[in-house]
Amino acid sequence: MPGPVTPPHHESAPLRVIAADPAARRRFNRLLFDMLAPRYDRQNRWISFGRDPHWKHRLIASLPTAPNLDAVDLACGTGDLTRRLASRYPSGTVTGVDLSPAMLDLARRSDRSGRIRWICADMSRTGLPDRCADVVTGAWALRLAESVEAGLRESARLLRPGGTAAFLDFARPDSALGNALLFTLLGVWSLLASILICGHTRAHTWIPVTLRDVPPRRELHRCFQRCGFAEIRRVSAFFGAVDLWTARRCPQG
Repeated sequence: MPGPVTPPHHESAPLRVIAADPAARRRFNRLLFDMLAPRYDRQNRWISFGRDPHWKHRLIASLPTAPNLDAVDLACGTGDLTRRLASRYPSGTVTGVDLSPAMLDLARRSDRSGRIRWICADMSRTGLPDRCADVVTGAWALRLAESVEAGLRESARLLRPGGTAAFLDFARPDSALGNALLFTLLGVWSLLASILICGHTRAHTWIPVTLRDVPPRRELHRCFQRCGFAEIRRVSAFFGAVDLWTARRCPQG
């Protein structure tokens, strides 16, 4: 079993301190997901009570159906969603982007199609050309970006005018009570998952820490608009704890 993550700055650095520093945040993300890679898919199913595949199916179902569209999957991890995109768009190009070399190694080995291009890069700074995609996706990704706005701006840059973005992640309710309840439950559950699955308390407690950097729903809707998106829609699941956001790149963008 891989050893525990050594966080940037100092072994005991608070996760909020790490999350507030973009360079430290990127390094911690890379170290954390390198460690989690061998059991990442199993953990996602455990944490989501087995609902993770269903939610990804709903994300794919929300996308345009033309078979020749080009797609980019941000923070693709082991490539579960990316491979679904390759099946959805058999005549298009599909690219998976992730910061973790260990995740990408698993993704490449799981790619039976041989059609997917895998790129090691930060989802906020992919290095891909402007307007190279018709579809951009991210599952459990947006809260891990340097900032939510940085992730959305990069997504808008990658999309051709009229292209579709779809993001699946934990929700941030608008009400103070909803937030308090969500973070209490998520904090307890993610800590339990860290102990039972990884034997390391920082592994999944990163989830509520990064979620605090996501704006509540109304502000996130406005953030999509500021970044050049329209036709913004949200569907909630799991008693409102998970949101699927879809949006279209403004045609004049």
